[in-house]
Amino acid sequence: MPSSSNNSSAISRRKYLGGLIAGTAALSGCMGGGGGAPDDTLVGEAGERVPQIVANFWSDSGSTTDQAESFMPIIAQNLDEIGIDFNPQPNTLTSTVGGANNDERSNHFINWTATMTPERLDPDPQTYRWNIGWAGANGRGNAANYASCEYTDYALQQRRATDEEERREAVMNAHKTWAGDVGYIPMYPDPQFGAYWEDSIDAGGIGDMGIVEINSPFKIESSSVDGDTIRAATQPAIPDTATFPTNTSSAALATFNNCFLSPLIAYDENQELTEVLAEDYTVEDDATTFRFHLREATAHNGERITAEDVKFSAEFFQENRDFFPKASETPYESIDVIDEQTVEFNTTESFLPLIGQTLPRWGVLPRAMQEFVEEDPSSWSGDPGEDWVGTGPYQISNFDSGESVLFEPHDGHPIFEPESNYLMIAFSSTQAAVRSFEDQEVDVFPNAPPDVVDELEEEGAEVVATDALMEAGLCPQCSFGPTQFREFRMAVSQAIDRDLIVQSAVAGRSEANIRATIWSDNHPWMNTDELPAIADSTSSNPDAAREVLEENGWTFDDDGNLHYPEDIDLTPRWPEGSEPAAEPDDFPCVGEFGFEPRG
Repeated sequence: MPSSSNNSSAISRRKYLGGLIAGTAALSGCMGGGGGAPDDTLVGEAGERVPQIVANFWSDSGSTTDQAESFMPIIAQNLDEIGIDFNPQPNTLTSTVGGANNDERSNHFINWTATMTPERLDPDPQTYRWNIGWAGANGRGNAANYASCEYTDYALQQRRATDEEERREAVMNAHKTWAGDVGYIPMYPDPQFGAYWEDSIDAGGIGDMGIVEINSPFKIESSSVDGDTIRAATQPAIPDTATFPTNTSSAALATFNNCFLSPLIAYDENQELTEVLAEDYTVEDDATTFRFHLREATAHNGERITAEDVKFSAEFFQENRDFFPKASETPYESIDVIDEQTVEFNTTESFLPLIGQTLPRWGVLPRAMQEFVEEDPSSWSGDPGEDWVGTGPYQISNFDSGESVLFEPHDGHPIFEPESNYLMIAFSSTQAAVRSFEDQEVDVFPNAPPDVVDELEEEGAEVVATDALMEAGLCPQCSFGPTQFREFRMAVSQAIDRDLIVQSAVAGRSEANIRATIWSDNHPWMNTDELPAIADSTSSNPDAAREVLEENGWTFDDDGNLHYPEDIDLTPRWPEGSEPAAEPDDFPCVGEFGFEPRG
């Protein structure tokens, strides 16, 4: 069991956070599911006191939730020193991210980190997603509702680059722009740990990725010592829905697309691209022609996997992007079946992210699934354990929404031969998962929280650390209210005590960061030294925060409360329920870039 000091600290944090939430009942309409339109309580009026700042944090995401429960009260204390009332509120990951992606304006900030799924080693997922065409009420994935023509130009350039040098320049220019606009407020690289019992499993596939949810090679290549099933703790977001492409959890997508399905190519446990269902491939014509030759492989129904299956799968995910939050817009010109084992992807422009991001993200969905997925792509029919047919090393034996998923080995895979069942059991709290792991009711604890790592090692568990590639932080809503103003976002960043947050949230197992980026320096496409700092130091600096506000006309009353400037224009960047792509008069670049309204 966790030590009494650890338990006491966690309980104290939760009590304090609960007190913050309970004391702000006036905003109870913003609790839970969210989705409401902003009213005066979230916007306020010029010259008046800045309204209470609402921040949603993910309530169902294991260690990420625990970290947010630790740092949100600290941020509340920091902002109170500069006259800002900060109200953290728990919400599910799906509801929080879905609300932000649809610009629902039910909060001003959301806690943010990005699961380091292997395809995110490619720069496109965390560069293109913040483009202007994805901002607004369209569900496309710009969770900050950040709208910059300059940024978007660079984001598009990196997609169209024909070589790595050209692409690197465009990527860094994009992130410099985003950082200069304070489009994200990072706090620390998000450390990753996993644990397992050596007497229960023969671990394989750990590599550089470690024991984290997104490392599917670990699931596939490990085996049970005494029984036929590996039991692993997981978070409720992963078995949230059987129609996994609709899930906003990147860990869920990584699991199903690499276990139930297999992609043509994937990142292995050492973060290297490798062929899976593809035997080999070529990239030609300035990265506009991509030809794949398939391995000999069978789907779960015993039928051969062919180029027709690959074509069906790619077109299905492309054509149903409206239903699948993580589906990217790929500039396909055509997907051609050359012969039974050869398929060719042709794009209208150079598109290297097809290799680094799109194809590794999505497993091949065979044509045998057509009857279950096409009638309603947002809610697949049939029983996953009885009817569904995949192409991966595992079949789904049983699926219990929000509770568990049991994978059973498939013996027709061309490169993987899992030896054991893999049972993922969802725990509603990290504390419950810790207890279950310590009692050896589960064999594996992916994404173990940093504050229990020492304790687990003392009890004899094997703990594996993974270099942090992504930054934990706050994602501001840039479309409305006080967070649409750069100086306000900058003041929040200056006020945050990142040093204290690192000690509280991750037990000092990371380093505070003041460079505005979603990537840490461990990411192969990031050099944070090139980015501007968005705080003078890693400790709280309320004087600097007040200064940046006062320089822009914001004032403080006799009680120290922050007020808007008298002449500030609080009109949202675009109307509620709309998007920049639908407002070409205000955002002329959307037409130049070819974005069309989707909401």
